[in-house]
Amino acid sequence: MPQLALYTFGVLRSPLTDPAPRTGEFLDSGEAVYRTISQHPGYLAHAEAADGERGGYFDLDWGAWGEFAVPAWYDKGRTVETIALAASLSLWTGPRPAFDAISTPVRTGRR
Repeated sequence: MPQLALYTFGVLRSPLTDPAPRTGEFLDSGEAVYRTISQHPGYLAHAEAADGERGGYFDLDWGAWGEFAVPAWYDKGRTVETIALAASLSLWTGPRPAFDAISTPVRTGRR
C-alpha cells in the first residue's frame, strides 16, 4: 500500500519561548490540530517525541521517526530558548486525504 510522509516546516517571527499571546496560541493549537486530523480518513500517524516532551526539537528522541532534521536554510536558534520554528511530520495513505485534511478548518476553541 502506498503511503505519503508529509513534512511541514515554518520559521516563526519569535522564539517558541516568547511570552507573546500569538506564539502561545499557536503552540496551544497543536493538540487541537492533531486531534482533528487524526479523525480524518487516510491519516495514519504523526511524529512525536518518544518520551512525549515538546518544544526542544533538536534534543528530543524521535524514536521510530528518526533524527529531527531542518532545512539547511534555517538560521535561527537551536536551543530551547531560541528555537523559532514549527514543524510537523505525518503519515497518510496518499496525497488526496492529506490535502483534504489540511484544507479543513480546525476548531481550536479560541475565537
